[in-house]
Amino acid sequence: MHRTLTFLGRTFAITTVIAMVTTALVGFVGLSPAVARDPGPLAAWETPTLAKIHVAPPPPGSVYVANGGSDSNAGTLAQPFATIHHALAVVAAGGTVTVRGGTYRESLGAIKHKVTLQAYPGEQPWVKGSVVVAPSAFTSNGGAWSTPFTTKMCDNCFPAGALDPLYPAAGYPEQVFVDGAPLRQVLNKDVLGPGAFYVDRSAGQLWLNDDPTGHTIEVTELASAFTISPAAAGTVIRGLGFEHWATVYQNGTNVAGASSAPNVTFDGDTFAWSATRALGIYGNNDVVTNSKFLNNGMNGLLVNAVSGFDIENSEIAYSNWEHFSIASTPFAQIAGLKCTSCSNTMIRRDNFHDSLSNALWFDRLSYNQTVVYNQVIHNEGHGITIEVSANSIIAENVVANNGRDGIKISGANVVEVWNNTSVGNGGAEIGVYEDPRHTTPPPPPTSDTTSVRIGNNIFEDDGSSTTYVFDSLDATHPPHETTLQMISADDHNDFGRTNPTDPLYTFATQASLSKSGHYLTDKDYYLVSGRERSSSITDGIPLSVLFTDPSTNNYTVQPASALLLAQPATMPSPVAQALGTGTTPNHIGA
Repeated sequence: MHRTLTFLGRTFAITTVIAMVTTALVGFVGLSPAVARDPGPLAAWETPTLAKIHVAPPPPGSVYVANGGSDSNAGTLAQPFATIHHALAVVAAGGTVTVRGGTYRESLGAIKHKVTLQAYPGEQPWVKGSVVVAPSAFTSNGGAWSTPFTTKMCDNCFPAGALDPLYPAAGYPEQVFVDGAPLRQVLNKDVLGPGAFYVDRSAGQLWLNDDPTGHTIEVTELASAFTISPAAAGTVIRGLGFEHWATVYQNGTNVAGASSAPNVTFDGDTFAWSATRALGIYGNNDVVTNSKFLNNGMNGLLVNAVSGFDIENSEIAYSNWEHFSIASTPFAQIAGLKCTSCSNTMIRRDNFHDSLSNALWFDRLSYNQTVVYNQVIHNEGHGITIEVSANSIIAENVVANNGRDGIKISGANVVEVWNNTSVGNGGAEIGVYEDPRHTTPPPPPTSDTTSVRIGNNIFEDDGSSTTYVFDSLDATHPPHETTLQMISADDHNDFGRTNPTDPLYTFATQASLSKSGHYLTDKDYYLVSGRERSSSITDGIPLSVLFTDPSTNNYTVQPASALLLAQPATMPSPVAQALGTGTTPNHIGA
């Protein structure tokens, strides 16, 4: 079912949505200020489903698991095991565990040798970290309902600075779901209200405001779904759902699912409703395809210190559902996908949307990242962020209606930005900055922002921007780089403001080390910089005239659009190779 939801001043199209509400990896998320919006008490979410993918028939000798089975059975199709944990313990290295459709409330534990863990063809198995509490287990008391709750969870595993004062329960890992819908946690029984729950730890009681009679109540009890040990290289997990995990903020390895093995594949899996992070990737050459990361309390994915990570055709949405703070602090590490100290990463044909955080964020000495053919829409932070990193290709992406910069490059060198469409973002459509974590001169192995090339892009502001269409400054103190030192080439782009006076200027630059420069049009900027000579301005034209249907996030260019008059430049060969095209595009934008 598709509905629309007005949230944080924007109208979203959402699918079966009900309105509800480590180690510090220091990140620079600022420069453009957070958009001044009342966050409100509720957030949207998406009903988790599994992708429809092809699963091959189980091979001979597969071990089977099914609801109603027994771990004393033989593990055959006719006599399946009851638990996936047991099947993984007995399957031979290189073998297959096939899971029938149903719900499995268990932790799989550590996978210690190579295995294929897959759904039975056409069926949907879900592995949950929650238990069902019968309505009869609740006692009515003073207009609320309580039941014993003695599960020990870490309720101080977060730094205070990671919390948004409006959402003080974000760091607490308890979760309750009624008929699949999440309840909101409160920290004082006196404020228990509709759609909320409260945990009285001293008395060992879980309180609901609403009568549980006739409903399915699921309460999270387990923190981790699985870990894949380095010895399990080549493991495949295909077609399974993992949800309701009580992960905590502290320690970046605390995730619902973690892979420390190389060459692991996740195909057609769904990771949902982790209290903080869902999937952690710590092994080289791991691949994620056709998968979903939904409604996770903090990050959908955390990728750290690996080479060769590849995620394609996947959905990363409604991350930071718990509303951890995304202010510019030493605790800033929240994104749909956060990749730190990564190399040789591919992000292709993915859909990042509706996260209360940055969408895609590379940070801290990541290099050789390719970001192509993605949709990055309606996220509250920056869209695509490259910080203190090098050798990036950002091409053929649609980046629209995000709360801060659409494309943000900070402290990054050798960055190719080609044929993207960046529209209606709350900060700049593109921002290029020198990072305040750098000094003068920067100590190794960091590097100044240099060799950024920007060509064939569409940058259109719809009045949402709190800064400029094109924004660039040196945030170090004192500044030591100008915009022309950061950006080596920029041309054949289109810049537009639907309201030609808002923002007042199209370009804001670090004109010299002592002052900034503001320019109304590309021609004004060209006169002082020699840049954007062949670019165009489409001020005063509604987005609906330029694009097919912005209201449904369709940013293909209209047949009669003025954007079709723009002449694209020849792309660098590495960009064309990343896109799988020739070097001579027939259009600007994505």
